[in-house]
This record gives sequence, C-alpha cells and structure tokens, in this order.
Amino acid sequence: MKKNNILIIIVIILFIIGIIVYFKVKGENNMEYIDGGVVKNRRLEGYNEDIKSKEIIKFAYKNGEFNVFCELKDNVLHVKSTGGNYSNRDNSYFKLDYNAKDNSLLNKLQDIIDKYQISKNNGYEYEVSGLPEGYGDTINVLYKSNEKIYKYSNQSHNLNEESIKEIYNVFYECAKENDLDFTTSKSNIKVYDDANIDYLQGTWIGTHFGNKYKVVFDKDNVKIYKNNELTDNTKYLIINGDIITDKVKKDVDNPKDKYDYEEFNSLSIMKKKNDFTIVAYFMKDSYSTCDLLKEKEKIVLIINNI
Repeated sequence: MKKNNILIIIVIILFIIGIIVYFKVKGENNMEYIDGGVVKNRRLEGYNEDIKSKEIIKFAYKNGEFNVFCELKDNVLHVKSTGGNYSNRDNSYFKLDYNAKDNSLLNKLQDIIDKYQISKNNGYEYEVSGLPEGYGDTINVLYKSNEKIYKYSNQSHNLNEESIKEIYNVFYECAKENDLDFTTSKSNIKVYDDANIDYLQGTWIGTHFGNKYKVVFDKDNVKIYKNNELTDNTKYLIINGDIITDKVKKDVDNPKDKYDYEEFNSLSIMKKKNDFTIVAYFMKDSYSTCDLLKEKEKIVLIINNI
C-alpha cells in the first residue's frame, strides 16, 4: 500500500513538472533573445478579426510623429491631437483638445478601418527591449458592442503608410472644421511655457563664475547690472521664448528670428525656466548659463535654508 502511495506521488510530481515545462516552452516560443535584449511576439486572447459593430465610441492612434484620440460621451465627441516638431520652434508643433461640432469623424475612421482591414491580426503585440521611443505605433479602438481593436509594435508600424496618412488627414480636417489647425499658432492648448512681459516684471538676481548679476524689468525696458555696474539699459523683445534686445543687427534689413538681433552686452539672451527662475545664456565666451531668481523668491529660499 505504501509503495502504491509513493508511485502515485511520483506520478503527480512528474505530471506537475510536465505542465510547468510545457507552459515555459510555450512562452519561450514567443520570445527571441538578441544582442542581450528580448523580442516579445505574441497574439493576445479576446481580440477577434471579425468586428461586427460599426459604431466606434473611442479611437486612439500613436506613432513617433503624431498622437490622435477621440471619445464619444453623451453624444459629444471629445478630440485630442498632438504632433509636429517640438524642439525647433518652427510653428509645426501642435496640441489640440476640443469638443467637435459633430460626430462625423467616427464614420470616417470606420471607413479607414474597413478599407485597410485594420482589424486583421487583431491583438498583435511586438516589442523589442531597449529600442528608443518613436519607431513603432499603437492603435486602440473600442466599439459600442464592447468589441475592440488593439495592435502594438515598438519596432515598425502595424498600419501601412496609406492608412496612417488617412487617419492623420481626417483628424486634421476635423481640426480645421472646428476653427483650429495643426500648427503652434492655431493650437488651443498652450504649447510652450514662455515668458511674457507680466511674468518678467521685477528684479532677478544670480551669480555666474563669481560675477553678481541683477536684471531689472520695467514694462518693456530692461536694465542689467554686472557687479553693480550698469551694462544694459534697453528695450527688449520675446521671440519664441527667448528674451532678446530689440536692436537689429546693422547688416540685417528684415529680421526674422533672434539671430538677427544684437545680444545684450554682459550676457547673450534670457529664457524662462519655471515660475520663479529665468536662465541667462552666455554665448560670447564661455557658452554657459546661470539661473536668475526673482528677488523676493531668493529671499524666501534663503530664509527656508537657515
């Protein structure tokens, strides 16, 4: 009897080990190890290719160039769109968040889904560890029937270029129909946290390589002191977030950007860093920077550090 019990226990243990090995091997079949990284290639359960519904209530698509989203709630279509070139300040970067005048965008998106059979390979995920952002894309679609479309890859696009272009275009058209545009100037969300005249008013102080700087903004005029000596007393402009002199260089007839204006005497330009700090840039000699704190803010910081 004891021998029979031992045999039963052994069989059970072997059975459990077999199950563990089976699922381990099955999982590893969806992974490929390359150059110290891991490729995950899998198809998620619960995502069917044959979507019966045509009533989209939520749509989202994102790649390295743009990010679009819309959701229908209480028969109001809420739309978000972001994209363009953030770093170059060339007016191409946009950020929109609005309620559309109608829901026609949803029908246009469904036409694109049908035309390009986007539900094919539904639930597909492909991920290569270690890749930077911006290479692949993600699509999420939710229907009124609770059916879903989801595909993700961080290496290449799931959607072909034609369908991506059409998705971009219908969101662009929707923005135009709602008196917006895919540009910085026609965005309804603040894109850059730039300084303005009201923000600058007052005295800002800081130290750069042992030299003490005081910058005093009075309406549209600025005075700059270096070690208590006045170096600048001039009007200023704010162009693409840069605080510069209003003095056009002698060889420039039609100024278009900050490089067409003279620099300040004791520093080059300034720019807002946060709500209580501006940054002074020194590009003539050292190519360095220093923080200038609003005078009252600096006093508070000193007290807090005592």
